[in-house]
Amino acid sequence: MIWRIFRKTKKEEKSSERIEAEKKVKEMMKTDKVTPKFRTKKEENEIEKMKRSVWGEKFYREEKMFEKQAERNLTAHELEKVRKIDEAIELYEQNVEENFIGSHSYKRLAIIYGKRGQIEEEIRVIEKAISVFKKDNKQEQFKTRLGKIYNKLAMSYHQDEQYDDEVEILEKALKVFKGDEFLKRRLEKANALKESKK
Repeated sequence: MIWRIFRKTKKEEKSSERIEAEKKVKEMMKTDKVTPKFRTKKEENEIEKMKRSVWGEKFYREEKMFEKQAERNLTAHELEKVRKIDEAIELYEQNVEENFIGSHSYKRLAIIYGKRGQIEEEIRVIEKAISVFKKDNKQEQFKTRLGKIYNKLAMSYHQDEQYDDEVEILEKALKVFKGDEFLKRRLEKANALKESKK
């Protein structure tokens, strides 16, 4: 029985290995004054291996995905500066498709589509952002923007006496802004006008 006291369990061994790996990564980061561009392939592989052992495979993959998405954002931003908007849209769309947790892709896409008059695409991107940022204060920014778009569309349909479309947009707006009394009154008016037109 006494021999068991001195023998490490597998969990203890793993945790001590993990602690050692964490120390190595921290030391490398402290002493590593060489930027990633100037590291050798061997050094780069060693760092990646240590990151995997410290972070765990799932977290490591998520971190790599985040790095790719952030790089796409930077590239798309640079493409926008040189007026290669269609190429920038493709990169932003990839991030939106992958539910990127940064808001930049969603904001830029919404702005680009808004400037181009592609309202349906702008709404799609904003609705996606609202679903991605469920527990985040960023969601309110996107809800506000979506509310403004719905308001413009409803006013436009009202002026053109397209009451069916106005009712549809106001119902969508009420799904986003539940319980909004002003929207409820506007919807009632639009429904009344829709019925009187028939």
